Amino acid sequence: MTEENITDEITEKQIKNIKSADDFFKISSNLCKNSPDKDLKIFTTFWQYIPDEFLYDIYKEILCDKRRFKFHKQLFAPIVCEKIKTLNKDDILNNESLLSAADSDGFLTVYRGHTNPSSRTAASWTLNKNTAHWFGKRHALLAGENQYYILFGKVNIADILTYITKMNEDEIVVMSKYVIGKKREYFDF
Repeated sequence: MTEENITDEITEKQIKNIKSADDFFKISSNLCKNSPDKDLKIFTTFWQYIPDEFLYDIYKEILCDKRRFKFHKQLFAPIVCEKIKTLNKDDILNNESLLSAADSDGFLTVYRGHTNPSSRTAASWTLNKNTAHWFGKRHALLAGENQYYILFGKVNIADILTYITKMNEDEIVVMSKYVIGKKREYFDF
């Protein structure tokens, strides 16, 4: 099987009939072993057929893939984000780490390391300022820049798509439009 026809080998019925989030990844693992993006391709093609009880967990796992930037438009399409927000309430609104970090109005301060002035489509933020500095320095190094900045603002817990701790980044996934009061602080590298 070639990488181009990965999704041709899967049917809507297979996806609709999964019995767990693991079943989704088993279907994917049986396909084209040399395609590192296969989970992302399958998810972005068939997300609307995944049973609701598994969709959020699969989405959260998919977002741990470092190649997700290639699928930004599909993963963060308004229809996908709205669906995820209806399914994530227990994971987000009852998360003790998020609740304890929030201010009295239910807002969290989030950070993002940048060199590129565009943050309009930024979805990956962090609760940890040091993590934002690490990414800012990394972006500066890769771009040959001698300066980076930390973008920070506030987000309401209810607007978060997911909170990922798997990669030790305290990652808050939220659409940039929900981050209010954004400010930049510049640093030399």
